[in-house]
Amino acid sequence: MHEAAALAESHVTGSMHGMAEWHPIMAAVEREPGVWVMVAPLGEEYGRVEIRRTPDGIRYRAEAPIGTQIGWGTSLRQACERVHHVFLAAHVPGIPTSMDRGRHAESSGRPGS
Repeated sequence: MHEAAALAESHVTGSMHGMAEWHPIMAAVEREPGVWVMVAPLGEEYGRVEIRRTPDGIRYRAEAPIGTQIGWGTSLRQACERVHHVFLAAHVPGIPTSMDRGRHAESSGRPGS
């Protein structure tokens, strides 16, 4: 296989040099500073993450669908996971529609609570 083609394939499959697998943060597009829109492969916007300064520090407000708050994350990565989980739950039978807040107790609910 041509070297450029192999490199392109490795970016898609994550098969070269231990490259990490795809993560929902890769669907986040920063359209304005501090605001990321989650975009599906066909271009549909399915969620939003905003960075906020709170009394407890920097937090990421997760919305899915856009306009409906589903929680807070302590990192952009975590907030994107929350939004993507709701997106998947809307398309796949058997996935609960809300995140397991017990697993993410430090970042569930409102900041400061």
